[in-house]
Amino acid sequence: MRRVLTLTFLLSCCLALSPDGKCRVLVLRGGGVHGAYEVGALQALVEHLEPKEYAYDFISGVSIGALNAGVIAKYK
Repeated sequence: MRRVLTLTFLLSCCLALSPDGKCRVLVLRGGGVHGAYEVGALQALVEHLEPKEYAYDFISGVSIGALNAGVIAKYK
């Protein structure tokens, strides 16, 4: 039940904040090797998409993903 309430709250916040009505959430996982992969994948998104396509409303992560999320959020 708690997970459903958290998801409902997150979606309602996204819809309230996002001008185009889309909710974009980026969640990054932990694990040393995954961190390097995430950086490369995000770099490819930035190089090949328009800024409005990779502008996230919420960014979160665990372990190395949290560090990557912090760096991404800083430059958002």
